[in-house]
Amino acid sequence: ARAVGEVLDREHGICVRGGIHCAPLLHQALPTSEQGAVRASPGSSTSESDIDALVHAVASIAHAPAPARV
Repeated sequence: ARAVGEVLDREHGICVRGGIHCAPLLHQALPTSEQGAVRASPGSSTSESDIDALVHAVASIAHAPAPARV
């Protein structure tokens, strides 16, 4: 989750929070306790195009080939 947040920031200029959040029971239910999650928090100044950019960026990350492990 942190890696996704870093890619969103570095490559797309989108700031999110990646990791374990203040909801341990939710992490257990999903289950995301090990890897965490990515949270976007839109506000009153967030535009529809901002949301579209986030959706497209997440889709591009999801469809990108996994990095090789050494």
